[in-house]
Amino acid sequence: MKYAYLKLFSLLLALCMLFSAVACTQEPPTDDTNPPVEQPGDTPGEPEEPEEPEEPEEPEEPEEPGEPEPPAEFALNGSYVLVRPDDKTAEEVAALQLLGRGLQSAYGVRFSKGTDYIENEFEILIGNTNREASQKAGEELSYLDWVYEVVSDKVIVIRGGSLSATLEATYAFLRDVVGYEEDAETQEVKSAGNAATLTVGTKVVYRHEYAVTSFKIGNHDISEYTLVTFNAKSDANKIIVNYFQSLTGIEIPVVSANKYEGGPAIFFGLADETGAHLDYPEYARDRYYVVASGDNIIIDFTNAKVATAAATRFVNACDPKNPEKDVTVNFSEEPVITGLYIEEGTNSLRLESVTTIEVAPGVVYEEHLYSDADGNPVRAYMITVKKGSATIATSMPGDEATIGRVTTVLEQVQAAAANGKNVIAGINADFFDMGGSNNMEGLCIRDGKVLHDACDRPWFGITKDGEPVVGAGDFDYKKYEGQLETAVGGSNLVLKEDFAFHISVGTDWGDTRHPRTAVGYKPDGSIVLLAVDGRQPSVSNGASLADLADILGAQGCTNALNLDGGGSTTFVLKDAEGNFNVENDPSDGGLRRVADGLMVILP
Repeated sequence: MKYAYLKLFSLLLALCMLFSAVACTQEPPTDDTNPPVEQPGDTPGEPEEPEEPEEPEEPEEPEEPGEPEPPAEFALNGSYVLVRPDDKTAEEVAALQLLGRGLQSAYGVRFSKGTDYIENEFEILIGNTNREASQKAGEELSYLDWVYEVVSDKVIVIRGGSLSATLEATYAFLRDVVGYEEDAETQEVKSAGNAATLTVGTKVVYRHEYAVTSFKIGNHDISEYTLVTFNAKSDANKIIVNYFQSLTGIEIPVVSANKYEGGPAIFFGLADETGAHLDYPEYARDRYYVVASGDNIIIDFTNAKVATAAATRFVNACDPKNPEKDVTVNFSEEPVITGLYIEEGTNSLRLESVTTIEVAPGVVYEEHLYSDADGNPVRAYMITVKKGSATIATSMPGDEATIGRVTTVLEQVQAAAANGKNVIAGINADFFDMGGSNNMEGLCIRDGKVLHDACDRPWFGITKDGEPVVGAGDFDYKKYEGQLETAVGGSNLVLKEDFAFHISVGTDWGDTRHPRTAVGYKPDGSIVLLAVDGRQPSVSNGASLADLADILGAQGCTNALNLDGGGSTTFVLKDAEGNFNVENDPSDGGLRRVADGLMVILP
């Protein structure tokens, strides 16, 4: 019985183990509507590989302390270097020196100076340096705008849209930031300044209000023009570009002829995109021309030395003098504006105004007001006589062909008019033995009669065929002996064959600014009589011999003679009522009596 219970218990235990084994091998029941989704990489019927256990993450290292925040405020010290562009200009050098003086005065230390060729940790950048901060500052500036900015405690930018504006920005920075001021002319310190604290982010921008908002040459705005130049690297290009920038803020693009893509152009040193030149064979290579050609302006010359004079004359011709917001300037195809390159001796006369009166067909009277390099006035009076429009004759005291007497130019033309001559104008002529014999010093021919020989002095004459000529003395006179109807003597041939000739640069006689009288002529036979006032600072400051050549060259004269000047200089013109008037202001305060003159007689 005992063993029967043991067998029954063993049988029950075996059945339990069997049921457990069957349950472990059966798949779980599935739902036909939601079949199992295989995961990528699963192979049906194959057991999954066990995943590798993840490695524990390494603990993060503690952060190292960063760079300290730059100070919002700081003071300058001797560590800062004043930096200008390596390609120096006079204005940027002047700004550098100014900044150095101002900061040394304010902070009591001397600041090093350098160029943008070398980088420094602490820099004050002046002008158009190659640094990113300078370039970025320049992007927002027009020509006369300027900015100064404290970019960081390591970089300060001072920049203008032009060189002159950079200098203005430097004055403003010193005045506003450290309180330093000095006289721009004498450098006399007006305020020594103080060691001020600078604030990062400080930025001051000056926006210039331009005098002109619309500038047209002919039918086109200046913004439509391209400067097509003989040499893209010529400094003379800048004279034209800077002029329009300073007036309007607009920068004209500059290209060489082979890069010109069309549109209104200012051709500079060439007549068109092919590089050709104007055809004026009667003029020499020291001359320039300004003329309109369709939508284009031509500023032509063949000698590169002429470029500066040509560019200067062009911008002077464009200058509206008293500009309004809208300006239009017109150039004509005829007559051309012209002038000569004169290397030295002039006072850089700038034409400010012209008064023109046509006194008769082919006879034009003009009054010119110039200013010199210092802004002082110079007044000139001239009459131009086209060939065949009038006669140029020698005037004499009493309208008589005798020498040894002196009367004023006014009295000489009045005497000629009283003798039935239709005189319209007159000037004084040759030097003479004042207080002695009263004879003229050089050649004098009147109505074909020789009254005084040429000696060894230069002379001006008109042949019996009406051709104007000049000569240097007896040698030249012999070529025309017996052929001259009119002739007077003088001192210097200031123009000969279209070159500045005997202008006595470096001598008191040539360089001193006297009242001057002169006569010249053009290739077409037109004759110009000229008087320039002087010795009266508020009225007119006179001319050097080089100035005479400059004035007459600009009138198109290729040959010209200096006549007696000083107190003798006189210009007489008959008005519409028939009265003779002295147009100039003789430096003696009254009219000097002279030996002879030149007068214009109408038919």
